[in-house]
Amino acid sequence: MYPRCIGDCALETLCVFDGRCLTLFISILLRCVFAMFWCLLLFRSTTEFLMQPIVWRTSDRRYGWWLCGGTVPAGAPLNFTAIGVSSTSVRLQWQPPARQHRNGEIVLYELLYHDRRDPADDWATNTTDTSIVIDGLLPTTNYIFQIRAYTGKGAGPWSNQLPFQTFAAQGESERRTAAAKEFTSKLLSKNKQDSRESLSKWVSKSAYIRHT
Repeated sequence: MYPRCIGDCALETLCVFDGRCLTLFISILLRCVFAMFWCLLLFRSTTEFLMQPIVWRTSDRRYGWWLCGGTVPAGAPLNFTAIGVSSTSVRLQWQPPARQHRNGEIVLYELLYHDRRDPADDWATNTTDTSIVIDGLLPTTNYIFQIRAYTGKGAGPWSNQLPFQTFAAQGESERRTAAAKEFTSKLLSKNKQDSRESLSKWVSKSAYIRHT
């Protein structure tokens, strides 16, 4: 099983392996190959698991991610639009980034919005769909919305800013319409009165000229 030394071992060693030693060597080599195969398989499974997003929600309505692997999108979502639902809510809808810019499967969309008068106070929310309804907005207020897409690697670029003004509160629109009508009526009345006064002055001046 072990090598035998032939000749003067102090000067030169000649090791001769018998058949049992060779068999043992091949057996150990095969075991190492199988062990490496199972290690690679386990590593691949673990990597695929880590590529999935882990999302949690914090007290300030923001979300966090633990993302590994893949490539981030090279483009923002397309056709980002806003449709008013009520005086305090709006529906946002979009399409995924262009196929050549996705760089993998889109797993998440992040939306950021704020009151146009206060850009520092922004809110964030997330969804896996291509539309969402944002509630809790203020009536007759201008908001700015942005969106970006996520793959397993991370976030792509933000879209262009999308401005949108919420509807007026119920009853406020009628009051504004009535106020506008009243203002228009007063303006027309004033214009008529001014026209009558101008006409009266012109008639009086014409009569004076004819009399002289």
